[in-house]
Amino acid sequence: NITDFSPKMQIGYSPKVITCPKVSNAVISNINMDSARITWNRGGDETQWLLKVNDGDYMIVNDTTYKFEGLESQTKYNYEIYAFCGAGDTSRVVRGSFYSAVSTMPWFTSFEKSEGYEAGSAGGPATMGWAYLNSATTYPTAYIRENTGTSKFAYTGTQCLTLYPTKSATNKVYAIFPLLSDLNNKQVSFTYVAEYFSVELGYMTDINDSSTFVSIHSVPSTDGARSFVEPIVLPTMPAGARLAFRNKSGRIEGWAAGIDDILVEEVPDCPVTPSALAATPTTSGAILTWSGSSDAYEIIVMQGQDTLALAQV
Repeated sequence: NITDFSPKMQIGYSPKVITCPKVSNAVISNINMDSARITWNRGGDETQWLLKVNDGDYMIVNDTTYKFEGLESQTKYNYEIYAFCGAGDTSRVVRGSFYSAVSTMPWFTSFEKSEGYEAGSAGGPATMGWAYLNSATTYPTAYIRENTGTSKFAYTGTQCLTLYPTKSATNKVYAIFPLLSDLNNKQVSFTYVAEYFSVELGYMTDINDSSTFVSIHSVPSTDGARSFVEPIVLPTMPAGARLAFRNKSGRIEGWAAGIDDILVEEVPDCPVTPSALAATPTTSGAILTWSGSSDAYEIIVMQGQDTLALAQV
């Protein structure tokens, strides 16, 4: 603390030179609802490292891998790693973070502040275990958006997930779900507003590689109207795959999509049949098509409260 000095004084300072090299390529893998593994490459020839998680104490680790255990579901964890080259000789810190997997089913989100989501701006960071790919500060972009003025994309509450693509259908922006620990025998439903472009639900085996996206279901433009997507039964997916939304087509100038009220739940014993469509109507009939996974269906044709026909197929 210098309280009195003249301009002619010379003050010297020699910072400590850090010679212990820091670690590299810290990677989180094997993420589950209560555990995860971290690995890294040693910085030099050191054989010990200091590792800390959140506000815990530093641990001495004797290997370039460590398994975090006792984690809580869908929780953010921050870590720090120092290479330890000897007493008083540590490297610069390497920091990172990850989210544990979601363990509870059914899983529901409407992207509200009460759930831990904060509205952001284009190109802002993902939160609560979500991830974005090809998201920029202009277009294409994905972010949590808050209803403002006449721009009301949220179906429930005031916030929703927003996709804002470019005009070109080849430029995809991805909003990737948190890691859900078990997607076997599950179905997904959601509400959305898609202004003049279509949206796809799919899954990705590598959230950093858009070529791993596999489409499951596409929803058309709603021309600005709110719509509810009936439950979509998920196919068998590779272990560790994560659900994702992306734009299927390019946008018309100024338009975006708002996705809200996502529900992932067990497929009921008698599942809902989504996407029923009556086509080619005539004065005496029509062709009814639908999608579903049941072995048999019952069709009831009604006019008002009167049953006109009953068939099993």
